[in-house]
Amino acid sequence: MNSTSCNSRKNRERIFASQVQRLLNWNFFAARDSPITTSKRGVLEFGLMIICGVENLNPTDFVGYGCYCGLGGSGTPVDDTDRCCQVHDECYEKVQDSGSCPGDVAVYAMPYNREGCYGCKPKSYYWFYAKCRHALCKCDSEAVQCFIRTRTTFNSEMKDVSC
Repeated sequence: MNSTSCNSRKNRERIFASQVQRLLNWNFFAARDSPITTSKRGVLEFGLMIICGVENLNPTDFVGYGCYCGLGGSGTPVDDTDRCCQVHDECYEKVQDSGSCPGDVAVYAMPYNREGCYGCKPKSYYWFYAKCRHALCKCDSEAVQCFIRTRTTFNSEMKDVSC
């Protein structure tokens, strides 16, 4: 990787991180039971994986894409990219149902540490909620690898479709 593309990726990571921080600051003042308050906090790590791994797409490109990318999901996936999001949603549900994360919303709020672009630190790296953090990282990592494999199916016209 040349220094220009590396600097460009680092700049995109900084911009994304600042956008997430603004969202988090706004959410701090939002109602405690608001869905956006609990669902947007855990996006930073996933977004950074996307920036690092998926060429020419930003995390925001996936928000509202197809029937499953973004919050919630229903219906039939519109393409393979959307199918990646469906599998990611199912992975998060499985982690939540496993009971390894504290509370109902922890899967959306629990931070983890990545290894490289989209690798995950081992469970032994964490001193609390190790199983939860590692599993969430794996869900995000597998989604990013799926986005990379299906990159050619991404179609910007599939944003905000009715499902």
